Amino acid sequence: MTHKKVITVFVFTILAALVFGVYQAQASERAISTLPESAALGGAFTYEGQLIRSSEPYNGSCDFRFKLWQAQENGTQIGSEDLQDAVRVQHGLFVVTLNDGGEFGNAGIFNGQPLWLEVAVRCPAGGTGNYVTLAPRQPLTPAPYALFATSVPWSGLTDIPAGFADGVDDGSSYTAGSGLALDDNVFSVTGAPWSGLTGVPTGFADGTDNDTTYTAGTGLLLTGGQFSLASAYRLPQSCTSGQLPKWNGTAWACSSDTNTTYTAGSGLSLDENVFSVTGAPWGGITDVPAGFSDGVDNDTTYTAGTGLSLASGQFSLSNAYRLPQSCTNGQLPKWDGTAWACGSDNNTTYTAGHGLALSGTEFSATSPDNLIIVAKSGGDFTTIQAAINSITDASATNRYVVYVAPGVYTGVVTMKSYVDVRGASQESVVISYQGFSYETNGVVIGASNAELSNLTVQMNGTGTWGTCLAVPAGVENLRVSDVLIKYASGDFTGFFRGVYVVGKVDIRDSRIIGDLADITTSGAYGVYVAAGGTAYLDSVDVEVYTDDHSFGVFTDDQAYQLTILDSTIIALTDSPTGGAGVGTSFTWQNTVLSGCYIVGSQYGVQGMQTSASTGVEITNSKIIGIQHTIIIIDNSGNLMIYVGGTHLYGGATGSSIAGKIKCAGVYDENFVFSASTCP
Repeated sequence: MTHKKVITVFVFTILAALVFGVYQAQASERAISTLPESAALGGAFTYEGQLIRSSEPYNGSCDFRFKLWQAQENGTQIGSEDLQDAVRVQHGLFVVTLNDGGEFGNAGIFNGQPLWLEVAVRCPAGGTGNYVTLAPRQPLTPAPYALFATSVPWSGLTDIPAGFADGVDDGSSYTAGSGLALDDNVFSVTGAPWSGLTGVPTGFADGTDNDTTYTAGTGLLLTGGQFSLASAYRLPQSCTSGQLPKWNGTAWACSSDTNTTYTAGSGLSLDENVFSVTGAPWGGITDVPAGFSDGVDNDTTYTAGTGLSLASGQFSLSNAYRLPQSCTNGQLPKWDGTAWACGSDNNTTYTAGHGLALSGTEFSATSPDNLIIVAKSGGDFTTIQAAINSITDASATNRYVVYVAPGVYTGVVTMKSYVDVRGASQESVVISYQGFSYETNGVVIGASNAELSNLTVQMNGTGTWGTCLAVPAGVENLRVSDVLIKYASGDFTGFFRGVYVVGKVDIRDSRIIGDLADITTSGAYGVYVAAGGTAYLDSVDVEVYTDDHSFGVFTDDQAYQLTILDSTIIALTDSPTGGAGVGTSFTWQNTVLSGCYIVGSQYGVQGMQTSASTGVEITNSKIIGIQHTIIIIDNSGNLMIYVGGTHLYGGATGSSIAGKIKCAGVYDENFVFSASTCP
């Protein structure tokens, strides 16, 4: 399943975000970073920043180490260290999620106490060198609304009771009663006087306890007002271990137990000083039941039941219930009319029921109706395409499922309508193929009213075009769920497209990864929506990395509709230009972005229009762009971009015609809020 990053900032929640400002330098390295808001108040938070080395943005992979402290220097560390290995850094930008495993503790550690974050880095990743610790540690600072909540003025409170409206509690008068003292406005207990008590018992009414008479009973002496034990009842206090008290004629004295004689009675034996039970004699038992009093058990009557016979006090099996005792291996008992005899099983008829097949004497399991199994061995087919081609009667009322067992399956898969392709898991099932010479083909070619789920589709280089999943024109209701779509290896000269859409596709809970930074290509697109195409993305992670020219999601001229919800879109390049999280060419229409995290090394969102268009809506999202967060290029038509409740981080918004980007309730990277203008 994919990891969702949902940014919701329009509700102005004062505890929804922590912000760090880090400016550090050591060993010619500098980190500038911010910690964005989180959509859920858990203990995890996202740390993002820019790494500069020798005055240039760093490109490559680095290992990061983060620690949380209670002081800027020395002090006590909070929790353990959080290691982030092989973090991708493009044009200096990196993004990590901290405390995801509770390394620093749960959300309760962020209770207002001062905290400092220590950052250490080792580049390149996986090296044997030491981490470079960036100094000084940086304080965790609250968001502006959290600061306001800690110092709300009295004048800002509402519904104040009338007695406190003037700010002074001066409407009540108090006095000290019996047993209390009042000093200024402090009460204290001085003690209740005896004369103030009521219901005092008669014997205590005079204030003296002198009405009770005590006498000494057996074993006690009373001298004056003191009781003590009489001598005859006092145990000695000076005995050694093992001694016991013995009467000496006048008092109890310490002595040893040396003159007691023991003997073994009935049922016991005595060996020196050890007693043992030997058995109680019958004659010594009392209350014996009447049936046993003569010492003989002769009063119980037994009878033979079904399958038994009784002769002279002996029970035995009747002939009709006796199994034969001389059968050879494999024989079984058969009734011969009078008794059971050894026989062979040669006249029983067996048939195969639902889900079974019978060949000779061997039963085997069969697949359920409309389930076809593809496996490297033991399935109905060994290739996915052969299984799909075998289906000729799929329809809306007769759907099929092609289940793919673990393994790597090489070759193009062309789906059929009403036939779902379902893998054992995203990790264990891989459909793989090389690139193509034309753009509309793909490793998997979708079909209407079908679903692709629980597997990986990957492209292994070579060729001009590298498309993993193609959605041809005319395809309706293709659903993609829990699928990893990625570039795996190889080199090709054209474009990489994770998903190429001309028809209609619904993608959920999936990841689209194109890491082509180490090869030379014409460019890369995570999702490419061509003319007439419709794409719906929900909880999808799209990450594209190239040397120069990448788009996370791209719409071509006259793409019909694009909706992206609760998704992460990242497009980074080694060059400072050419990367946009979401972009378009020519007409852009019917587009909604909500709850998204969008990053582009040049532009966060890029719009372009040369003819009439409908509006584009962006809400409750975070958009990062180094040059521009949102830009409209060549706006000679009617394209409007509406932005609400969104964090714009990086370069200013821009348009060739003023007023084409409208903002409501947005704030910039410094959390400066704007109600109606775009930063």
